[in-house]
Parts: sequence; structure tokens; C-alpha cells
Amino acid sequence: MIFTSGEITNNFFQKSLKKSHSKLLVLGSKKSLEKLDSYSDKQSKICLVLPEGIIEECDTLFSFSIKCANALPRIDFIWRLHPVMSFNKVLEHMSINMEDLPKNIIISSSSLSEDIVKSSFALYRGTTAIIEAVYGGLTPIYLSDESGMTIDLLHEMDEGRKIVRNIEDFTMVVDDVTPHNNDKLTHYCKRYFMPFDYSILLKELRRVI
Repeated sequence: MIFTSGEITNNFFQKSLKKSHSKLLVLGSKKSLEKLDSYSDKQSKICLVLPEGIIEECDTLFSFSIKCANALPRIDFIWRLHPVMSFNKVLEHMSINMEDLPKNIIISSSSLSEDIVKSSFALYRGTTAIIEAVYGGLTPIYLSDESGMTIDLLHEMDEGRKIVRNIEDFTMVVDDVTPHNNDKLTHYCKRYFMPFDYSILLKELRRVI
């Protein structure tokens, strides 16, 4: 038996395990999403940088955001880390001193929800935090690498997400003032983490006890 966090992961396992006899149930997650209050000035261009808890991924996203920060001083970048990582460890790996970072890079000490509320964009690759960021109203910007392989959790969605490979691509995204309807993308993310359903767990426990 496999419990999943929502309909999206449930559908993924159904396709992957279609020859298996495993039973799949949507149990939900304590991460189930709630709409966040909008920041009072979403026109202020702030990009939340969301790497996974892998030091190489931190290096990839932070190095790219440093280049963007130098090229675009009008954009602020908020760096967040997965709880298993530390900024000292990451910066040491990147051979960078914190005092040498561009002034428009902010090291976050806030909660994810607080960072989402004050941001307009989210730069990411494989993190599940992008689900919460999109549901909080941020425009997702996926950084693609030269391998062509994707680790994007939103890869099934053609609308709403942006894909960048260089500073020029990133600049075009943040400078785009065209209104976008992200309702489909938001609905997709809502189905990724659904409310935790204790009744399903209790029902299955009674079956085996």
C-alpha cells in the first residue's frame, strides 16, 4: 500500500506502477496549502531563490542568481536554504565570503510563508517548495541546465511557469508586464498537497489490526 500527498503524486505512481498490485490512496499532507495574503507592493521585483537540500543544487541556483543580481541591481534576491543545509557550508563550497555578495542578495532568516508573501518570483529547480510558492502567487522560474534533463515538479504544466537558461532569459521574464492567468497552475499545485485525511489512515489501520 502506498499513501500519497495528493492527486498529482497519486497519478504519477499509478502510471509508474501500473503493472504492480500496490494499492494507492490519497492520504494528504500537513503541507496542504492555504492562500497567503498578497504583499502590498508586488510590483517591487523580489525573486525568492529556492534550492533543494543538495549542495550542488545550491551552488547552481546561487551562482546563477549572483550573476543576475550583478546584472540587475534593481532586483532583490532572497536566498533560502533547505533545513538540512547551512549558509556557511554552502558559501564555503562556492568559495565565496558573505560580505562579498551583491547588496541586492538577502540571506533569509524568515519563514517560507513570510518570504513568499514579499516576493514576486521564485527561481527553482527540483524543490517541492515551489508548490507552496506558486500557490502563494509567485511566478515560477525554472533554471534549465545544459544536460536537457528536467527535475521540474511543474514539468506537466505548459502555462504559467517560465524556463530560463541565462541572464537574458531571466531579464525578459522579470521585465514582462503582460498580465498572466495562473489559475490552472495554482489548481495543479493545490492538488499536489491535499488536506491530510485521518479517516483514510484509520480505516486502513483497522483493516490490518
